[in-house]
Amino acid sequence: MTEKDVKAKELVKILRETWLARLRPLREELSSMAKIPGDEKSGEQNIVSKGLKVWDKSLNLFTVDSVSADHFVLKDPNGEKINVTREDFDNDYQYKRG
Repeated sequence: MTEKDVKAKELVKILRETWLARLRPLREELSSMAKIPGDEKSGEQNIVSKGLKVWDKSLNLFTVDSVSADHFVLKDPNGEKINVTREDFDNDYQYKRG
């Protein structure tokens, strides 16, 4: 292997590591979003992510604090957090779609 080949391989390695480091925060953000079934005709899905404003049936406002596969953590205006299952979220909470 020539010195030029070694330098090229090192450069590719550095570029790959840099690219992966830049993608890591995006992957983390995307993994913290939950896809909720949307309009069946268009095939669109609604996305629930941290910071989304939602309200319950009594029109109390909440902010999504975190999202996981099976539940959501919501914060009320006073900062109190509540855990809500995906099923309860789908049945009891609304948010502006689109």
